[in-house]
Amino acid sequence: MRVHHVGWMVLWLRWMDGMRGRSFQCQSTASGSNYIADDEGKVCNWMDRDPNTACCRSGEKYTCGRCTEEGCCDVYEQCVSCCLGRMEPSEWNDRRQLPSRPGVGKWNTPFELCNNVCRTNANMTVHENAYRSAFRFCFNHTGRHPSRTQQESNTIDPTITFVAGVTGQNCDDACQKVKKKCQDDILEQANDCSLLRRHFGCTGKCSFGRSPWMPAFAPGNHPHEREEYVCTLRMGSRSDCSSMSFNSDRMCACKG
Repeated sequence: MRVHHVGWMVLWLRWMDGMRGRSFQCQSTASGSNYIADDEGKVCNWMDRDPNTACCRSGEKYTCGRCTEEGCCDVYEQCVSCCLGRMEPSEWNDRRQLPSRPGVGKWNTPFELCNNVCRTNANMTVHENAYRSAFRFCFNHTGRHPSRTQQESNTIDPTITFVAGVTGQNCDDACQKVKKKCQDDILEQANDCSLLRRHFGCTGKCSFGRSPWMPAFAPGNHPHEREEYVCTLRMGSRSDCSSMSFNSDRMCACKG
């Protein structure tokens, strides 16, 4: 009941803004259903937005907690806030238009630039109906999260290589692609959260599951804005080389 009440309140606030046709002290985002970011770099709940100024009455300023070092975030409002915090005045003078992303346009203020540069674009999608990464709101020059690490040698056993599979691929095929073989008894070596972070770019904690195709990463599987669990480790049951998921990318251990 409370969720529906908040949703109607947000719609009412937006409608009132349109009816007033007035200028506010702050510029702020308007696309999110739960949060806004203002031009002072603050992120707050819609209910904490001052209706007279359009500024956040509370909230963290220049927050990058849901963003990677490469300048990509999994929450749009945090992308805008982090973009404003990382942009130096001297850099802004050169970035009214991004040469590497001309489609973003040319803007008059840092907020206008960050508000638009953080929006998703064609570089962030794959097969036209899925996102390449949960961190799809980027203010960097490429407009996308950098390519993940594909292979990594095991420092304890150099004969084992960790390989990041693609969606719908089992570990037999992922290992064969790098001219190696998957073995069920060594998949436990890949069940490591820090390993998944390095290969898939996920941040925060790792969740746990019992599917035989875990450990894995679900690209674009981020239904809740405050959800931090993107990478999943296997718990209890044993992984096997032949299992796969149409929604996840496997973390594989290969030999040979």
